[in-house]
Amino acid sequence: MKNRLFFLLIFFLHSFVFAQGKKDSLFLFVKNNPAQDTTYVNTLNLLAHEYMNNANDSCLLYADQAIFISKKLNYIRGQAVGLNKKAEFFNGKGEYQKALQLGLESYKLFEKINAHRSMSNIMNSIGNTYLGINNKAKALEAYIKSYDIAAKDS
Repeated sequence: MKNRLFFLLIFFLHSFVFAQGKKDSLFLFVKNNPAQDTTYVNTLNLLAHEYMNNANDSCLLYADQAIFISKKLNYIRGQAVGLNKKAEFFNGKGEYQKALQLGLESYKLFEKINAHRSMSNIMNSIGNTYLGINNKAKALEAYIKSYDIAAKDS
């Protein structure tokens, strides 16, 4: 029994240290690379994702920075991912209307660049958000659209 507990403790400690190490590495990249290019934007979006569950203000800060720089670079994918990170954040907080607005905005940008897999994933998330506000008809509509996009892309 003690061995199992010990191994569980080591496993969870390792997972925590690894996750923190990833955040630190991403943060150092942003801090040490002043060139605000697409790699920089992608790293900001990864940071937004990493901080989604435990440092909400940081999540929004990094997503907003990614969106702002993406607009300057005309980097549509970076802007769409940033908007989607914000949609996920607000969905998690139960702010479904804001999440829907951001999710649909993100979807339209992915549509511009024909990113079908991302479009399908976001439409599925939009379906989940509609379920959160108990709009089953809209949720079903979004799920079907997600499926149709995925089926065409296969």
